[in-house]
Amino acid sequence: MSAYTLCEGLLDTVITPMRAVEVKTQDGRRIGHVVRGDVADCERTGTFRFEPTSGPSTSMGIVGATARTILHRLLRPSYILLHERQRWTLHDLPGENLLYFAVAGTVQARRLVARLDWDDSVQITADGAEVGRVDPGDLLLDTRLRADDDLDPPLFGLIMLIPFIYRVYEQEAELIESLLD
Repeated sequence: MSAYTLCEGLLDTVITPMRAVEVKTQDGRRIGHVVRGDVADCERTGTFRFEPTSGPSTSMGIVGATARTILHRLLRPSYILLHERQRWTLHDLPGENLLYFAVAGTVQARRLVARLDWDDSVQITADGAEVGRVDPGDLLLDTRLRADDDLDPPLFGLIMLIPFIYRVYEQEAELIESLLD
């Protein structure tokens, strides 16, 4: 596994004109950046795009709610992952998502699960084997990522985008918790 870092700001997942967040290797070489994305049917502030220095970008967004689906959006959101002309849908894992971050789906015929681990990192598995891990960091600190070296671009892009989706999850969980208090 190779190690990467990115330094997102506290408000990067909230404000619409998000600044580009650089993704670097452990030795400081820039491999791309993450910006606000644009995916049909997804919320503007819940959509992000990883743009590698070479090759096609990968986008991931939270499917937006309508008046009829607002409760479903809060209890079990869906996510769309785009890479070139391919599109996959992922969902929060029912029950688990109320306690912690847990997203699953099938991408390139591989069963993916991104789940908050006991050490507050997010583990990403494909067909049961760990392919990546995200250590989110606090506030303005560096987020550390690890990814298998031989991942296909859509899976690698997903790992680069998970920290941003996780930040949105954290913000919404805090909001729901404060409403229930």
